[in-house]
Amino acid sequence: LSFDKTGRYIGSFGKDENNSFYIFDLRTKSLYWEQSTREGNVEDEFLLDMCFNPDKESRELCLVGVEKVIFADYIHKIKFGKANKKGKTKKTYCSCCYINKNICLVGNDQGKLYIFNNRIKELSKKITKGSIQNITFKRQYDKVYISDSQCKVMIFDPNTYESITSFETNSVVKSLDVSQDNKIIMGMKNGEIKIKYYGTKTKHEQVIIRAHREGQINDIIYIPEKKILSIG
Repeated sequence: LSFDKTGRYIGSFGKDENNSFYIFDLRTKSLYWEQSTREGNVEDEFLLDMCFNPDKESRELCLVGVEKVIFADYIHKIKFGKANKKGKTKKTYCSCCYINKNICLVGNDQGKLYIFNNRIKELSKKITKGSIQNITFKRQYDKVYISDSQCKVMIFDPNTYESITSFETNSVVKSLDVSQDNKIIMGMKNGEIKIKYYGTKTKHEQVIIRAHREGQINDIIYIPEKKILSIG
């Protein structure tokens, strides 16, 4: 699930036979747009992540998945198509995140970070040997937080895309957010939620929720006004 900047629209997707995504209008409490991303007879090119442009004047969103990097105008219901060319080996794009109204970051399963500027691929660089699991940008700290499949969290400068620092965890970080007091809140593959105190010398990670069922934490949002977490 992903909310647009206004809070009126919410986007979702699943693994239906058409690899569709859906935009719901919360004001009218109705389905606003349903769009298939399936091409031909290919069924397994499913979606893995979506994000809305953070600019209030923009109506753009990005969706990524198997063989897919798609940009769309969700107000005018226009899909701009795929950014990947067919090859012998399928590319899987695992995560996406806007850092401003023009720049969207996309990570793939080969550890590559792609920088799209106004929907055009401008730059790519390999940042890890594992697959990129999550990309999060926090404007108040001006940092990009990226986790990979090798239990590592990397922090990047969004202006140069150079690494500032990194740390390792005991499980893969599937999702993360950052609190107002600079605590990195991580949703783990093993079902735990942990806090990392960034900027301190200690490597201590505090477990705030121990896994009580099978399953991983695929999404986590910190709501500072209420000091609560939304998890999924």
